Amino acid sequence: MRTLTSAPELCNGFRTDAALVFPRGRCEPARIRTAPVHSQFEYAATLLEHIRPNIEWLDIGCGRQVVPGWVLGTEQARALLGDANLTGLDVDKAIEEHPLLKKRLRCRAENIPVPDDSFDLVTANMVVEHIPEPGRLLREIWRVLRPGGLFLVHTPNRRFYMTRIARHVPKVIKKRVIYWLERREDKDIFPTYHRFNTLEAIQQYAAESGFYIESLRFTGPTPSFLGTPLEALERPLINLLRRPAFERYRSNLIVELKKPESGVSLTVPSAGMPMQTAA
Repeated sequence: MRTLTSAPELCNGFRTDAALVFPRGRCEPARIRTAPVHSQFEYAATLLEHIRPNIEWLDIGCGRQVVPGWVLGTEQARALLGDANLTGLDVDKAIEEHPLLKKRLRCRAENIPVPDDSFDLVTANMVVEHIPEPGRLLREIWRVLRPGGLFLVHTPNRRFYMTRIARHVPKVIKKRVIYWLERREDKDIFPTYHRFNTLEAIQQYAAESGFYIESLRFTGPTPSFLGTPLEALERPLINLLRRPAFERYRSNLIVELKKPESGVSLTVPSAGMPMQTAA
């Protein structure tokens, strides 16, 4: 199986046109080469590093796909995932439309109907921001992971300016803006809490639930208004956030939480945490 180790390689190998790198499709390819890579590509590249034949993998909040279609098409994803045993979990009926699942669980992620130590890998792509009790979720993920198993999370950064603004925007306006920027329908928009979505919160919840933080990256910043009339106003902010001094305010977080090999909960798993940051 081919393994892609970087987001740019994933972009160059599969999806390079403007309409697919940025879902609005209102930008020129020349602009893309100088813009930060969308965090969904970074997440996909990180995910593929962990996929191996016959891995037992649970994707929570899976919806219809592992990553958006503008990152990997269905057949491309099928080829790359190979013989992975993918179980999907979602309360939404969209899970029935997911073409890559070998098993489906229609339930909440805080109460998963499987035995202890069932999975090698659990993933959550833009999901944990919708969870009102992250501690309860992490304890359940810890239970279903095998010793040495990994919980891979991709989620917005609570400190990113768009996330801050969104918390104060009325729902009706927010839904219209989300559709304009991302082409997401109402049925694919869910309440957000962002209780897991800072470095400090992740360290706290990891420590309380027994995980070791294997890596944490501030990714992006992913532009929100590229190819729109607001692009010129956003560009100085994006350039500022690309500087290392402001990385904690970038758009997204990619976190790898590891269950100890012994299967015994650690008292302070975040001690000595290796920090990885996007350049």
